[in-house]
Amino acid sequence: MFTEGQVERMIAALSHPSRINLWTSDNIDLTGCSESIGAITAINEFAEDSKLFTNIYPNPTTSIVHLSALNKIEVVRVFDLSGKLLHNVANNAATIDIDLSAFTNGVYLVQISTEKREEIKKVLLNR
Repeated sequence: MFTEGQVERMIAALSHPSRINLWTSDNIDLTGCSESIGAITAINEFAEDSKLFTNIYPNPTTSIVHLSALNKIEVVRVFDLSGKLLHNVANNAATIDIDLSAFTNGVYLVQISTEKREEIKKVLLNR
């Protein structure tokens, strides 16, 4: 699996105007693909699937983090780095605020479960 940054850099590199000749029918055929449209569609589908679906800010934070998602956030869980569950909250909207002020300074893992997917983000608490 690639990080979002790696995917963005790869797509940017492959889409750069200097590489347009890579997408000619002859070059696509040499790769073993029979249709250039299929190859380009696959890249576009991968890019769409890899878009950022959740956002968490500010990060680092001094207490409250704001979470937003493209889909409804159903559950948010906060773990310490040992995997201990510290906070668990149900939600029914595309945004939620989580107060981390009761925790000590450090790095925490925030698990965001939406209708469509689940992501884990690192958050730095530093007061």
